[in-house]
Amino acid sequence: VVRDAKQTVSDFDPYEDHVLFTQADAGVVGLIAGQYEQDYDRPFIAFSQPSTKGLQGSGRAPDGFELLAEQGSGRLGVLEKVHEQHPELFVSFGGHPQACGVTILSDEQSVNTFKQAFNQACLEAAEDRPYQKLSGVPASLKRPIIHPNKQRPEILLGKSLDVERLHRV
Repeated sequence: VVRDAKQTVSDFDPYEDHVLFTQADAGVVGLIAGQYEQDYDRPFIAFSQPSTKGLQGSGRAPDGFELLAEQGSGRLGVLEKVHEQHPELFVSFGGHPQACGVTILSDEQSVNTFKQAFNQACLEAAEDRPYQKLSGVPASLKRPIIHPNKQRPEILLGKSLDVERLHRV
């Protein structure tokens, strides 16, 4: 189901965009976002086709990113930052640090503004993301890691992640 649904995604570069649009049913957008999150170790929100309520989406984020901050933390997650900047775009949203549901207005201007603001909030959050040294990663678990300047992915091949080199690339 997810593989078929991912084929309906258009105009999307997972190394540049954190927001994707699909022809898939609203019931599977969380699975699609989750698959991209696992494949690219980045936060994603997947939106289905517009409904009478607006454009409904579901987001997933890896450890180290917060879509919505822990209650009482005094921080804002990336989705909360977008809401703070553009509350007029939102019909509703909720969730927790690694998963969310969101409904936004479906007109073209609102969608473009949301996409730009969410991508920017994710980029800013990536600058603060703590990288952990990973060692002994089996080849079967290779996952792309996007470093803060997002020039290109570094693929872990069972080696420790050299944070100093990561920032020099």
